[in-house]
Amino acid sequence: AEGLQVRRAKGYRLPRPLFEQWNSYSRIEVGPPREERPFGWGLSPNFKPSFALSQLHLQIDASAETVLTTFDGDVSTLDHLKYDVTNIGHYLTKKGDVFVIGAGGGRDVLSAIAFGQQHVTAVEMNKAIIQAVNGRFGDITGHLDRRPDVQFVNDEARSYLSRSPSRYDLIQISLIDTWAATAAGAFVLSENTLYTADGWEQFWSKLKDDGVLSVSRWYDHQGPNEVYKLTALAADALRRVGVADPRKHLI
Repeated sequence: AEGLQVRRAKGYRLPRPLFEQWNSYSRIEVGPPREERPFGWGLSPNFKPSFALSQLHLQIDASAETVLTTFDGDVSTLDHLKYDVTNIGHYLTKKGDVFVIGAGGGRDVLSAIAFGQQHVTAVEMNKAIIQAVNGRFGDITGHLDRRPDVQFVNDEARSYLSRSPSRYDLIQISLIDTWAATAAGAFVLSENTLYTADGWEQFWSKLKDDGVLSVSRWYDHQGPNEVYKLTALAADALRRVGVADPRKHLI
């Protein structure tokens, strides 16, 4: 009903969403499709888009956002993903098994497809997001869940990995974050455990012998605190698994 819809949140008026769904721990909304420059977390300046891409923006609790990309099976429309610094891990692994932490709108799944990886397992803890991406907007996103080389899992990533016997060529964590970590936030009890030495030690234990853990966070040259933390986490976790000189294993 109109009277029950959220019209203002976090200090600003919300536009009318194309789609809205609640569950016990979050509210998600999707806006109308936009014809725009392909989205990237860190696109190379060498990327020169030759066409606009239709994308939908999904917000979680009126703040955190993930992008749904229009995909009809034509891999050539995904070329922009090869210019994003968050996907550098795919250049180091070929025809491999990929594990995505935080499937969101499916962008990292599309990256694995764009690079011709053998299989991708994408874990997303918010069931409403999976339902929106593969259900309500599945005709737009290309029903990625129906592809034989893709598996979506509704679970918390560390919990899933602790039960899984599988090992992977690439584990990817791309800006998995929340701006909604309040008492009512969607991920208040889970996401911080991804960025711990215990978590990274677990991730490394699930890599194949030549596997890669790729973690992307924000970088600000005036205060690169998040990158410092990632480097410290990586060094600590490597030492825990017996690596004497972590420098030789970090990019």
